[in-house]
Amino acid sequence: MLILAVIIFFIALICFIPLCFHLEYSENGFYVHFKVLIFKFSPGKKKKSKKEAQKADKEEKKEKKPGNAKQMLAVIDPAVDALGRLIRCLVVKRLVMNITLGSGDAFSTAMLYGKTAAGIGALFPFLDRGIKIKHKSISVNADFEANDVSVFLLSDIRIFAGQLLAISVCFLYKYLRKIIIKKGNQKNG
Repeated sequence: MLILAVIIFFIALICFIPLCFHLEYSENGFYVHFKVLIFKFSPGKKKKSKKEAQKADKEEKKEKKPGNAKQMLAVIDPAVDALGRLIRCLVVKRLVMNITLGSGDAFSTAMLYGKTAAGIGALFPFLDRGIKIKHKSISVNADFEANDVSVFLLSDIRIFAGQLLAISVCFLYKYLRKIIIKKGNQKNG
């Protein structure tokens, strides 16, 4: 009985481990790293050797066969449900967005600024309702001397391991249930 209690305690402890994602987009490119407790993971680009690059090129050139549409349809409904659950479970600790607009012409810059500010102003109330955002800083600026648009996005997102596990279990249950029902209908009909 004690062993069972210890196992349940450790499973509950694992479920409360936060999984944190740091996303950053700027002129330098897209950067992401994951943090679990005190460990950080940054997926990097793996350099391919010449043989691996040639092998990848040959595989791309091979004719690709289309997938089965019925199998894809069986995944869509559970996947959309899981995505909705995932979005509701995410907590955005920090969201910083800085957009600087410029087009070389003052009139074009002003029009671009107005359209962008209106679009962001209409979009973010929907995001606030669907996602928990603790701290946000969103700014749209017009630079009448610049000739390009620059975007800076910084976000820290958290989800607990237990929530992710529960979403995965619900997805698998619904997917497998749908497949079993389809196979039962095929045998009967």
